[in-house]
Amino acid sequence: MLVQLGLLAYIVQLQNEAEEWLKTTEHSRAIADSINLTSQHAFDAVAMFGDKSTMTDMVINSPEFISQRNQINTDFDNIAQLVKNSPKEVNIVTSAKSLCNTTLDELVKIMEVRAKADPANKPLIKKLWKEVRMKLPTLMSDDLMSLGREMKSVEKDSVNHQSKSRQTTTLLTIIGACLNVIFTILLATALVRWLTHRLNIIHDNTYRLAASRNLNMPLSGNDEVANIDATFHSMVRELRDARRKEQAMFTLAHDVICSLSREGRFTSVNPACDDMLGVTESDLLGTLIFDLVKMEKAKDLEEYLEHLASGGDSLPFETEMFRSDGQFLDVLFSAIWSNENQSYFCVLHNVSSWKQAQKLKEEVVAMVTHDLRNPLNTISNILELIDSGVIKQGDERYSKQLVIAKRNRDRMLSLVNDFLEMEKIRSGRTELELQNIRISELFLTVTETLEHVMSEAGIALVSKPSDLTINVDNHLLQRVLTNLITNAVKFSPKGSQITLSAKLARDKVVISVQDQGRGIPPEMIDSIFEKYQQVTASDAKVKGGSGLGLSICREIVALHGGKIWVESQVERGSEFCFSLPASRA
Repeated sequence: MLVQLGLLAYIVQLQNEAEEWLKTTEHSRAIADSINLTSQHAFDAVAMFGDKSTMTDMVINSPEFISQRNQINTDFDNIAQLVKNSPKEVNIVTSAKSLCNTTLDELVKIMEVRAKADPANKPLIKKLWKEVRMKLPTLMSDDLMSLGREMKSVEKDSVNHQSKSRQTTTLLTIIGACLNVIFTILLATALVRWLTHRLNIIHDNTYRLAASRNLNMPLSGNDEVANIDATFHSMVRELRDARRKEQAMFTLAHDVICSLSREGRFTSVNPACDDMLGVTESDLLGTLIFDLVKMEKAKDLEEYLEHLASGGDSLPFETEMFRSDGQFLDVLFSAIWSNENQSYFCVLHNVSSWKQAQKLKEEVVAMVTHDLRNPLNTISNILELIDSGVIKQGDERYSKQLVIAKRNRDRMLSLVNDFLEMEKIRSGRTELELQNIRISELFLTVTETLEHVMSEAGIALVSKPSDLTINVDNHLLQRVLTNLITNAVKFSPKGSQITLSAKLARDKVVISVQDQGRGIPPEMIDSIFEKYQQVTASDAKVKGGSGLGLSICREIVALHGGKIWVESQVERGSEFCFSLPASRA
């Protein structure tokens, strides 16, 4: 019995030694394999540059090169982790990593100098390339390669030691003639293999997680390894659920969520870019964000990003960007800088609608404050005078005040009607009733409509003959001509003439209204079609009008796909012109 126990104890000792050699074998194999893999990745990175004569125009900041270089550094870190218990071997790995990165940095430097395409840099490129070629054979240091060969040798010796241990165990088992000992050895061997297999499954699952692949089936049983595997599977499920939620938020967000490189190029973006900017994700990747920003705003955005990269506060920044169709958007730009990723993470929020609403609110307040309050005050004062008996029916002042009240009433109605029509057109609720009409008939209809107005003003309205036909909304186009003619009447002297004409200019039909009035100062030309604009501050009181007539003309012409402009000389008159596409004529 004691002999059996002694043999059993000795066999257990041999088994422990075998396990240690097994660990040594696996450890040595892992180090050797990691060194070989690192060497392969390093030479793959060098191969991206080609040789001196076939050096490719590789972008040194390309995702492929950056990924390859990051992989090399990761490989070196893995080797360092495996040899962490040996300071000497850690120093060998650190030196090899430094040598490899230095060689890659010099290759990058060659590409940067070569990219400048300066003939004066050829000697420098030649010199740098010569230095790099001398280092390429030792891209992976001799000490590191020797370490790999040493690990291979250790692996081989470990296998031999394991073999000898098994032979000794077998010999002792035969000598002892103890079936129980033989059974114990076999059971222990099976257990080790079973445990190693299960641990290898968990180890393989870690690589599958990193590669976004499906995990192995969960291990069966209630042992510690099975519990660890179950916990690992649960953790992976939670991680993937969180990633799916994050991806859903990224994909379904209405705001543009993106990342930018240090130079400002899009490296990732969500599908909202198609709705906001009219550009697909694939087309936007690699594009400079400054190319999508209004020219005079691009410098401000560049300074904002530089401010973030230098550690400044990440306050929102408002700028103007344009869509693929040329339409400008007001965008609230929020971003943070990541030193770890060397990227900007940004959110672009379209505030155009909000700003338009604010502008509309200001316009309504301005209209109520300046254009409705004064006429209402005038009417209110007249009513108070009549109510108090100061002005009685039959007095000369009575009729005069009633005329003033009526004029102010008409002014308010005109202002409100013009404002409502303007907003109806701009909101897209106006439907065009297109029909073919002859321009000569259009001129005749407008002339007859304004005959009384022209007669009272003492101004002649003349229309030049035209055989052109256009396809437009007759009512709206009459409104355009009426607004332009009545506007010309206000600023034309008695006895002058207003001329209507039409001509075909390339692929456009151009209609003009020309007067002999006082003209428009050059500084007012660009803003004359804006809401509530008058040439002088006194015009609103002296000439009357809502200040919306020309704005309405612009919106109606734009609704037909045309453009409107004015050509004017002070004291010599103005010519208001608008064009329609020839396809509508």
